[in-house]
Amino acid sequence: MDKNQQKEKLEKKITKTFSELFLLKEENKTATEEFSSLKTKLAENIWKWAACIFEKIENAGQEIMECINLSINSFKGSPDKYLAYIYVSLKNEIRRANEKQKAFESSQMKFPEKKQQVLNHMIRWAEQYGKNIYDPHTQEGLAVLFNTEADKINRLLYLRERTNTLKEKTIIEDGEEFSLLETKSVSEEKGYGNLDFTFFEKTESLLEIIKNINDTFENTQERTKPYLSALVTRQLLFEAENANLEIKTILNLIENNTFAKYTEAKRVMECFEKDALPTQEEVARWFGRDKTDASRSMKTFMNKLSSS
Repeated sequence: MDKNQQKEKLEKKITKTFSELFLLKEENKTATEEFSSLKTKLAENIWKWAACIFEKIENAGQEIMECINLSINSFKGSPDKYLAYIYVSLKNEIRRANEKQKAFESSQMKFPEKKQQVLNHMIRWAEQYGKNIYDPHTQEGLAVLFNTEADKINRLLYLRERTNTLKEKTIIEDGEEFSLLETKSVSEEKGYGNLDFTFFEKTESLLEIIKNINDTFENTQERTKPYLSALVTRQLLFEAENANLEIKTILNLIENNTFAKYTEAKRVMECFEKDALPTQEEVARWFGRDKTDASRSMKTFMNKLSSS
């Protein structure tokens, strides 16, 4: 039996088992022998199914079990839609678990000593003359002064950020996680609760999400738009990459929107195409601000987006 056949067979078993659980009367959804047996069978088949469709599930053992346990009581749709629900839940949690592992492994890397020394000289020079080292013009000047290339300076700064922090890029200062690809309209329409866009990998849905983002952006204050354009564009590209969406499609879809026409947003897209997408903190530094300020600005934007 090949992998696809095994996957299809497991999907039928999962749907059948969940249907049996679903049909149990509410008062019997307790620790009865029947309930426990069905729950164990469901978990076993979901584990096998997850191994067929996801990579590196070994990093997400606890998360997978929590997803299964929570889904039994939290899913309110019909049994035939349960697979879609558990797929999104598992994909999100496995991705987050792998990102945490990747961040931990990155944090164990040491910044090459010679490169660190060169970058320290550049940083001290920039500070001495009151320059922002994250500014492209400053980097161009440093490239001439230190006989290197501006792109290499940007990569050094990126490498330093990756090796010096364990923080996840999507977490804001109060620990709340947000996603531009998670929208009220999509989650309510589908009836799945608070779902990530990754399951709805359709251009029509993505266009709707981007339109909502752009409409919300256009209603923000003019003085904040350059800063917000860079933050919003960065977040969209970061999430699209994590969701394994076609990057060229994303770039084509966003480039004609108001929020992506600002110089700062274009700079983010240029960095992304060079495989050097800036962190939220780096974007904030371009404007002489810090991560807390960027997080606060994005949280305000997200509140407006969710209420639109």
